Amino acid sequence: MLPLCACSSVTIKKAQLQTIHSAAILSLQAAQRIPEVQGQGVLRKMDAEIRQQLADDALDAYTAAFEALGWEVASTEEITQKETYRKLFQHLGRTSPPGQTESAFRKYTFSPTDLYPIWIDQNDPPRARPTRKLKRTLKEEIGAFLTPLRLGAGILIQVQYCFRTFRRNGNERVAVTAASALQLIDHRAQLLYESSPIEGCGGKSSSESTDSMELEGEDWIFDPMKREPFRAVFKQASAAEARRLIHSIPVTAKENSK
Repeated sequence: MLPLCACSSVTIKKAQLQTIHSAAILSLQAAQRIPEVQGQGVLRKMDAEIRQQLADDALDAYTAAFEALGWEVASTEEITQKETYRKLFQHLGRTSPPGQTESAFRKYTFSPTDLYPIWIDQNDPPRARPTRKLKRTLKEEIGAFLTPLRLGAGILIQVQYCFRTFRRNGNERVAVTAASALQLIDHRAQLLYESSPIEGCGGKSSSESTDSMELEGEDWIFDPMKREPFRAVFKQASAAEARRLIHSIPVTAKENSK
């Protein structure tokens, strides 16, 4: 399970947050392991295609939520096609989390197309890379990326999905829950906002399947023949959680917001 938000407390800089008008989602990563809320089972047999679709759907949901604040959100294609994005953050896609081997890491998280798994640790020590002698923190790397693009903030998101099962009209149904953590970094390399840690399956945003789902004991089995209903229940949970997360940010929506 993804260790959401390795922070010890909430970080909020209200005055600076209120000045944000434009931003880019630089990273969204979801935990590969999707457990049953009581830890009695796990979602199994998802293929690479459905993982990519779930991540892209989640990205759309969070983008729409930030746009509802009146922020102008740069397109992911615009961000990922920048050579500087690859140069600054590509190495993070090859870095195993603590205690994880490289082979395990490939099963650790999944992300939208071409986005790297970026998250700022509490210490965020300056680091050098083979292509650069100057040591910089990850916040400084993000600031360096945002400045020439004239973007006010970089957005980092972690998501944990879980599920619970129930019966309705004699059929096995599934409800998906979502919880997420957020970091906002400005072009001056300041951490403007960091949400509270979320542990385990604490998500209150949920969506119930309208179709019956295949269960095997306590496990939920992905059925490729029900790809779209499967995708729909995650999409709805992502949208609900994105709205909840954005509402937790202490900013006033711009007048042109939806």
